[in-house]
Amino acid sequence: MKLKLATRVLNEEYFINTFLEYYLSLGVDEIHIFDCRSYDNTLNIIKAWQNKHKDIILALSDKRFRHTSYIDASNFCNYILEYAINNQIQSDEDSWWIFPDIDEFIRAPNKNLKKFLRECHNDLIRTVFIDWQLPPNLINQNLKLNYILRNVRLGSFKGYIQKLYGDPFYKDYIINFTPHNIKTYEKLKTIPGFHRFILKNQVFLPPNEFLIVDHLRTVPFHISKKRINKRLKLLQDDQDDWLLEHFLQLKNRFEEYESFYKKSRLYAFEELEEILKKIQEYDNQESYFNNVIVKENILKTKLI
Repeated sequence: MKLKLATRVLNEEYFINTFLEYYLSLGVDEIHIFDCRSYDNTLNIIKAWQNKHKDIILALSDKRFRHTSYIDASNFCNYILEYAINNQIQSDEDSWWIFPDIDEFIRAPNKNLKKFLRECHNDLIRTVFIDWQLPPNLINQNLKLNYILRNVRLGSFKGYIQKLYGDPFYKDYIINFTPHNIKTYEKLKTIPGFHRFILKNQVFLPPNEFLIVDHLRTVPFHISKKRINKRLKLLQDDQDDWLLEHFLQLKNRFEEYESFYKKSRLYAFEELEEILKKIQEYDNQESYFNNVIVKENILKTKLI
């Protein structure tokens, strides 16, 4: 069994070292990076890692794949998924693929992700997100990412479980491709933002099993503000309402962050662990989210 990872990057010098170090420590055999023509130090950092690890692969570097609209984001997500499927078609062994963003850190059960996957009876595993927030007095500091991740798990920082229409927010992005199932999954698609897998024009729902992802909303604000203002300009020109609303909300949060931090129901690591234990069955074929919201976005992204 191989464990492979694919991720997209654009100017991620803040995250890339810790991200690569973290997933290599989890036993990932291959890391496939899709760069949107970064113009900071990201590519130099990747090349330095490649000198030490031959299985870190720069699969693509092309600015055409920058997410300037929801349709562009959808096309690129499906380009990466198709790349993974084609990679499996050429393989004669099982491969688990994970598709995290650069600020998403999957929590390995008992610190052994490969063992968990090897013993798993499902092809698809959900990931439930915990959004971690820095205290207001730290939001403009260039903190080391390993320091942040360590403090998250020690309970020093606080976060919350994202929810969409009452369900915990999850992404479908851990999937097992084998020589036996690849014919079934070769037409698999995905939609960005909500990250549901689509098979035969339907949401492909796995059994209610999930891993936790620590989502580090911890980029220093002076970096985030520049990114968001640039993205908003692109989106306003493109009239992409869904992404425009998302980034306007983020901008408003930055402007009123202290109020957001004080008024939001934020919890430390152990408290969130207890909340997650109580999660029961959710997000099924009858849910409003899958029957309305996701289907609208399937149509919007022209997957059917």
